[in-house]
This record gives sequence, structure tokens and C-alpha cells, in this order.
Amino acid sequence: MNVLAKVWWRVEGFMQLRRISPQRVRYILVVATLTTLALYSRSDVMWKPGIKGTLPNGWRISPAGQLIPTGDGVVDFALSRDGATIIAVHAGYNPPGLAVVDRRTARISQTIELDSAWIGMA
Repeated sequence: MNVLAKVWWRVEGFMQLRRISPQRVRYILVVATLTTLALYSRSDVMWKPGIKGTLPNGWRISPAGQLIPTGDGVVDFALSRDGATIIAVHAGYNPPGLAVVDRRTARISQTIELDSAWIGMA
């Protein structure tokens, strides 16, 4: 007996014990599944400090330090000579660009859109 059949068998047994209609049980299962998917698909829930994310290979990862949203796919960054700002290049699904981050406030002070970007900064 496969797993789905075992689960359905238990659900049917539960319905008979509690006299719950099959439509009601299906509704509860669908709502529970959709709620779970909605909670775990939100990126802000996934990447809060202290919360671990799961990589496609099954390994768990948790970010270290402070997280600053700069754009998707940061491929490189450089620190200014005085150490006050960080310039990050992002080139993911969205249009590529530069994000200038003020280290003192940990906020983006300027964004610059680029026609194209790739790994590396001069």
C-alpha cells in the first residue's frame, strides 16, 4: 500500500469516527496545504536572521551577519577605499545594476541600472 493510500485510509477512518463529511475533510486538507505553501514560499520569512533555509540538495543554510536587500543575484561587490560604502553588482532575473550601500546605516544610498552586468568589478 503506497503512502497516499495509507493517508487516505486513515482520513476515511477518521471521518467515520467523527462523522465528518468527505467534502469537509478535503477542504481542510486543501486549506492546510495552501497555507503551508504560502508561508514557506515567502522570501521574507525564509531569510530572516536565525532562520535556516533549505538548498535544493537538502543542505540547510543560515545567513551570517546582517542582511541587506540589494537586488537579485549579487555576483560581486567592492569596498570603497575609506571603507564607508560597498558597491554591489547584481545580475539575476531582474534588470542588472549597481547598489551603493552605506555601511554606517546598512541601507542602500543609491541604485544604478545597467544595460548588462557580469561577474567582476574593476
